[in-house]
Amino acid sequence: GRMTHPQYAGLVDGSGAGDLDEDVLEGRWLQTKSNKGYKFIDLKNFDLVDDGMNKLKVVGDAGEFLYGEGFKGVKDKAVLSAVLRYAGYTGDEAKIIANLDAVAKGNSNWLAAGFEKAKGGRISVNVDNKNCSNIWPTVTLNNCSGGPDQSPGNVPGAGQGLALDAAGNIQYDGKLPFGESWQNPEGKQALRVDPKPADAALYQAEDEGRKLWYLSFAALGSVKEGDKTVEKRVKRMPSLVFSDKKEGAGGMRYPNKPVTISGLVVKGDPDQTYNLRAVMHGDKLEESGFIGAYTSSGNDSCVGVVASWGLTHHAACGQCGAKWDNGRCVSTK
Repeated sequence: GRMTHPQYAGLVDGSGAGDLDEDVLEGRWLQTKSNKGYKFIDLKNFDLVDDGMNKLKVVGDAGEFLYGEGFKGVKDKAVLSAVLRYAGYTGDEAKIIANLDAVAKGNSNWLAAGFEKAKGGRISVNVDNKNCSNIWPTVTLNNCSGGPDQSPGNVPGAGQGLALDAAGNIQYDGKLPFGESWQNPEGKQALRVDPKPADAALYQAEDEGRKLWYLSFAALGSVKEGDKTVEKRVKRMPSLVFSDKKEGAGGMRYPNKPVTISGLVVKGDPDQTYNLRAVMHGDKLEESGFIGAYTSSGNDSCVGVVASWGLTHHAACGQCGAKWDNGRCVSTK
């Protein structure tokens, strides 16, 4: 039988997913299957808790594989062996596990992420909440350049940069200002802090001795209504981007340079998924970089920059692949 509230890859619930299936690996790891891919849950540590936003979130998530994209958040060799088969690495498993062992050096606290072999064949691992290392096709210690960065507490993304927490959009008329406070998923009060542009907001909260920063921004685009094209705006719900303590907090360490934030100007309907990635410019991410908004797993899907530090917003916009137009970063895609 199925668990209460089973979780399926790429789905909020099992509705509309076609054939659903479950299996248990080595008596511990629940594997659920949908038409989107596979999800893995640690039955030993499984729980469902209220995330503070009237939704349930899973404790004990052990990884996920999505067709056409790859895998993320894998934390056990039994799960890794399964996703390697699904991602097309049959015959390479022994070498990949050996590379993992060489990087982990006996430490069982690791997370792995990777592309499908047919789409680049790169796999990375983060050990003990520290630097990311590639383990396939070659081992590159403390360097995930060109591979899927995997950071503790985050959703890893295919392509360049450190993938940050995900959040959805809500409709936004462009007139109501961003609120001066917001309650984060842990129920902590977050207050709006500088900078305070009209189209974005940065909120700061404290939780168990950590300082956390959440970013919300507006996205402006256009849609067809009959024979007319009209402007449309959405506002992204705040998502965790910075922390003063990287370990286990999610996001990246708060930059050492002043941060500029802004909204997006995109082509077409702005109500789409924006995957945020922190991209390094120079030698250290905390010294110089930007947060780009990506609409797919590809490096060429950046539609704009929502935060930058250590370089101008104009320069960050160009690195993202968007264009600078009348003082704003505008999508070319």
